[in-house]
Amino acid sequence: MDLFEIKGRPYLVVIDYFSNFTEVDYLSKTTSGQVITILKKQFARFGIPTTIVSDNGPQFSSDEFRQFTTKWGINHMVSSPNHPQGNGKAESAVKVIKNMIKKTLQDGRDQYEALLELRNTPTQNTGLSPTEIMFGRKTRSMIPSINTKQKVPNAKATELRSARKQSVKKCYDRRAKNLPPLGSGDSVYFEHKQGQHWKLGKVKERISERAYIVKSQEGVPYRRNRSHMRPTSVNVQIRDMSPPRELLNFDKLAETKTVVPTRTPNTVELSMNSDNLVSECEPIKTEQKRVEPITRPKRTTREPAYLKDFVR
Repeated sequence: MDLFEIKGRPYLVVIDYFSNFTEVDYLSKTTSGQVITILKKQFARFGIPTTIVSDNGPQFSSDEFRQFTTKWGINHMVSSPNHPQGNGKAESAVKVIKNMIKKTLQDGRDQYEALLELRNTPTQNTGLSPTEIMFGRKTRSMIPSINTKQKVPNAKATELRSARKQSVKKCYDRRAKNLPPLGSGDSVYFEHKQGQHWKLGKVKERISERAYIVKSQEGVPYRRNRSHMRPTSVNVQIRDMSPPRELLNFDKLAETKTVVPTRTPNTVELSMNSDNLVSECEPIKTEQKRVEPITRPKRTTREPAYLKDFVR
């Protein structure tokens, strides 16, 4: 699942991995609570899925969404930042739905009718529509159909899909290779932001087959995909950004007593008429040299040696 916007209106796209059946819902608010409400309605129609795949959006990484998936017994998988291939099924669905909505807005057509026909359109890898795979039959649409009660065996769809995947995998593997895994403490260069220079860091832990937690030199942790990391022989030092704390010895502080000056009977009282009182109370004048502010650095100049005996 994924979120997208068209003309300032946010939408939630949910696609089934097995049948490619797509659900599109408008969001009045882009909050975790609104997303959870939409998902509950969909789960009431189709059942609770075993696994949900999404990106690292704030709606999906909040504590409220985590509690929802835990309560409903759903395994929530999150793709690495700056790696849309990890959520490729939803990303491709977003492109199709965006294109569909833009065309309906341009032509003034009904968006729900377009979505109905999209679900009834057979796909290339199976030759069956998402609706046929999901419900085992064709649904009635605006386009006339001969047989609307044709039963579709799921085994056939699975075989066709597997053959299609193997064909795509064979073509992709010609120019791809497996990257060696990284261990904890390895020095790496990792992609900080797209389009910027890569930063130095150290691998903290490996959280999945291709996802790692990397610490930058500033001590900030990042989640990155293996394709966004390159090992290096540079010795990376992680800075400790926590402020130093002073250790106080409370035992010594307790032993320290505050001395309060008291008046003793032998205190010498000075007469207010004494002439020495004024002189003693006068502040001592000290000569203060005027320090001129340095506006810019000056070069130190020295006379040449042959002018040493010159009399001015």
